Amino acid sequence: AKLAATRDLMNSFNESLDRIVDDPTIAKLWLDGIYAYNDLPNTDRIRVSSLNQRLMRLIEQHHLHIKKGHIDPSFFASMDRAYSDWITKPGVQQWWESAKDMFEAGFAGIVDSQIAAGKERGYESSYKEERERSA
Repeated sequence: AKLAATRDLMNSFNESLDRIVDDPTIAKLWLDGIYAYNDLPNTDRIRVSSLNQRLMRLIEQHHLHIKKGHIDPSFFASMDRAYSDWITKPGVQQWWESAKDMFEAGFAGIVDSQIAAGKERGYESSYKEERERSA
């Protein structure tokens, strides 16, 4: 049962990422949004918001499944590290401030803690240097 739940969550995660990987326009929009969400025009912001919400709902599901003992803790830990890295991006933090009330309060508190830790350590990204050169 744990393997099935883990597989289902991983498949859902991969399906969300497929949209970004398969479409260069979405990939650019995603990249712009994770670094400067508030600077996007409204039409782009709603698209990035939808992508972020899909991913954050998956994170919320991971937290629910680990709390209930439905998924392997080592899988959860590896995914949580990936999510924690995503949350360090300034545009994701901007989006979260406008969206966190849509999520369960306990989960929102966990994300807020991860964001605080991310702000403390800063963000690192292979995309950061490229974006800063083109700016």
